[in-house]
Amino acid sequence: MNNHSNPPAQKTSPSYDVFLHEGVKKFLRKLPSDEKARSSRAFLLLEELGPTLGEPHASPLGKGLWELKFHFNKKHFRYFFTHEKNGHYIIVHGFVKKTNRTPESEKEIARKRIREIGV
Repeated sequence: MNNHSNPPAQKTSPSYDVFLHEGVKKFLRKLPSDEKARSSRAFLLLEELGPTLGEPHASPLGKGLWELKFHFNKKHFRYFFTHEKNGHYIIVHGFVKKTNRTPESEKEIARKRIREIGV
């Protein structure tokens, strides 16, 4: 038995709370494990960098809606999120992008969920 203990890891940067809407959790359950893991890494990046996360990882879509984006397995993943006044981020919608432009219908799903949760 090793009697030496390692000191606890020190946080070197602020951390932001990131929550997933039930619709996002449902989307994630349908993904293969490697795509779930890559999505989790993107969420951690948002958690670590918060408002300083910018291109190429995140971009504003207007009216408080942001897009978290990455490529993996030749697919273009998109997660829409918003930022609450209390510092929390809520990822409200996720999908795999299949066209050059983000479909308005996908943005509308995100906006509807934002209205539903009252952000």
